[in-house]
Amino acid sequence: VPLKAGEQLISNPVAMARDKGKPKTTLVPHEPMDDVPVSGKNPNGDAASSADKTATNGCPVSMVTGEELLTLTDGALDGILP
Repeated sequence: VPLKAGEQLISNPVAMARDKGKPKTTLVPHEPMDDVPVSGKNPNGDAASSADKTATNGCPVSMVTGEELLTLTDGALDGILP
């Protein structure tokens, strides 16, 4: 029974046991990634104001730029940790 792996067709696939004690997987970046979100711009090209200083008319969307202004808390601590 042939097996298709991506674009490659393997005509006689065989299951092989591997040594699970040794890591065989590596992650290598192929291209530089800039995953930092870019702030919205106003019509003058300046950075848009923060969410608390932007006219939203009660919605989480800026009335000036159309940018979504969703502010979330990543985490909070109730007090000092031991």
